[in-house]
Amino acid sequence: MKELRRVVPGSECRLLLPVLILTTMLSSGLAYAQDTSRYSVKMAESIMKWKPSGYGSWDYVTGTVLRGFEELWRVTKDQRYYNYLKKTVDNVVNNDGSINGYRLEDYNLDEIKEGCQLLLLYKETGEDKYRIAADQLRLQLEGHPRSNSGGFWHKKVYPWQMWLDGLYMGSPFYAEYSSLFGFTGDLDDVVHQITEVAYHTYDPDAKLFYHGWDESGFQSWADPVTGASPSFWGRAIGWYAMAIVDVLDYLPQDHAGRDTVLAIFNRMAEGLALYQDPGEHVWWQVTDQVGRDSNYLESSSSCMFVYALAKGVRLGYLDASYRDVAVSGYQGILDNFIDPNPNGTINLTSTCLTAGLGNGRDGTYKYYTMQTSVVSNDGKAMGPFILASIEMEMMDSVYPPGNLLLDTLLFKGPILSWFDNSDRETGFILERMEHPSDPLKGQGAEQGNFIPVADLPAGTISWTDTTIESITTYSYRVQAYNDTLSSVYSNTVTLTTYFTSGQPLPAGNPVPGEGSVMISPDQVLSWESGLFASSHDVYFGTEDPPPFTGNFQDDSFSPADMERGVTYYWRIDEVNGNGTTGGSIWSFTTDSTPALSSPQDLVADAPALEIRPNPADRYIRFNLPEGTGKPQIRIYDSSGRLIDRVRSYNTGNSEDQVTINTEDLPSGIYYLNLNVSGKNSSPANPSLKYYAKFVIAR
Repeated sequence: MKELRRVVPGSECRLLLPVLILTTMLSSGLAYAQDTSRYSVKMAESIMKWKPSGYGSWDYVTGTVLRGFEELWRVTKDQRYYNYLKKTVDNVVNNDGSINGYRLEDYNLDEIKEGCQLLLLYKETGEDKYRIAADQLRLQLEGHPRSNSGGFWHKKVYPWQMWLDGLYMGSPFYAEYSSLFGFTGDLDDVVHQITEVAYHTYDPDAKLFYHGWDESGFQSWADPVTGASPSFWGRAIGWYAMAIVDVLDYLPQDHAGRDTVLAIFNRMAEGLALYQDPGEHVWWQVTDQVGRDSNYLESSSSCMFVYALAKGVRLGYLDASYRDVAVSGYQGILDNFIDPNPNGTINLTSTCLTAGLGNGRDGTYKYYTMQTSVVSNDGKAMGPFILASIEMEMMDSVYPPGNLLLDTLLFKGPILSWFDNSDRETGFILERMEHPSDPLKGQGAEQGNFIPVADLPAGTISWTDTTIESITTYSYRVQAYNDTLSSVYSNTVTLTTYFTSGQPLPAGNPVPGEGSVMISPDQVLSWESGLFASSHDVYFGTEDPPPFTGNFQDDSFSPADMERGVTYYWRIDEVNGNGTTGGSIWSFTTDSTPALSSPQDLVADAPALEIRPNPADRYIRFNLPEGTGKPQIRIYDSSGRLIDRVRSYNTGNSEDQVTINTEDLPSGIYYLNLNVSGKNSSPANPSLKYYAKFVIAR
């Protein structure tokens, strides 16, 4: 996390002070929220009338519904929708960050979905309990079981299986968490999940994706050659479609995997257009079996498809021709699935209650159409219906900019950045409010009036304010517009300037990042120096707060003798001739994997593995010892330092043969540690460890 240099939406930043003080979001766009002719509002109001105390317990259905409330709040600024979302989450998230009903050790991707609301609430309130709860979910992903090629199992109880459903359950949270807290390298893994499941489930002839894939081939529903399930279930494809368009919100334009994700999405859109019912314009429970006996028009998948297609067109991911598919699909939803009630609420009908694979669920056409229940007002349809309705209702409007942030502070002033949610704007108006009271003399600054300070062209996503004054509080908001329309305003961010004394700005951007885990004991600590700092007071140790270590000129520090598996705390105070600016306390935890005492000890008294290097040194191969299961593989260098945990490797045509790509290893001597859970292991002897030595000569 980068609290000193990055201010979350809705928060107040005081320059030179290492604390964040939260401010209330400004309300705007209420006319939209009160327009009950809009079906997004009708659905949300119906839900709040049916379940006034909050939607439900901690699960993916609740998270799916709250995603609709989140987006409705963003476009309307009606605080009631935010309050309902927050109340629902607070019903199950305790003050210590624990989550009622959540068990990390279950390794269930379904339990990750509602984590997106934890990130929203953390950004809006700054309360630690939401960050702690989100960290637990991220920790689950760190240890979540994977296929040999690195794909998350859907659940621990469904070993070796990837389901399309799981991409929506885990990937948007994984992407947003990585983006929000600066772990951008993890976005590669987010992309890998999307591409991996596409590789194993896409049928190029049908232009659709099968529900699931079993790497082991043990499941009765798995194709003996491909491992894929036998049918194209609509909602599974819908989950996958929503996952892609929501992940793209956090995937940078220059990310190496972005074009691949877009290509997958475009292939999906082509298939969805192909199987849209020609008369009713919605989609069937088994997507490719249009009009077949016992098949039926299904609402949740139709809502998901409309949302994904419309958002894809709006953001330029899809060709504009898919707009007609989305528009006709939405009208089909209203015609086929929406039933009004006398009290003003609406019913959303014809939703498949649940479907899965395994435990008697064979994934056949008969299973999906004749062995599953059909219900009304199910959250798996209502949440996507709100999202689809918003896309339709905003289609001819200018969508508001999102996620306004106060970013890195430069010499010229604060940088404001935002997400461009639309391609229909002519430009952006950025407005600033100067609070007239002196913030040093009271508990809060009075509010003035927002005035325009910048008129920016379409496509702009950042702006630097070079006209701020010292000891002044400012608030900012941004609005999109075109020749005839203006959007509602973005969220509001606030800062207070305090640097007339000439003291330096605080340090920021720590490496390792706040809360990092599995850090090497040899790690050098570094940070971005605060503006005007001439030296740095370093505090470091295992206590919180950490003790003073010394004053240094460089913006890096090498701790001595860090131990493994220990949490360390550190702080950087920036110093110059005018004074000292205190910093925030950061923390990280070192890798608990024991270091090898020496390379010789590594191979002593251990069964030998026969390593067969490829002549071009691009990979190594070896056979697993007889009777073993899935190995954990680590590679050490000649000094005994851990340099890689091998998460992805190929077992080829034999489950006992392992191939590891070594292209990234420079020339040198390496040692391989194979920690293998034995198929016949017991509590007294749960695993066996094998070691081997190999040489890379480029």
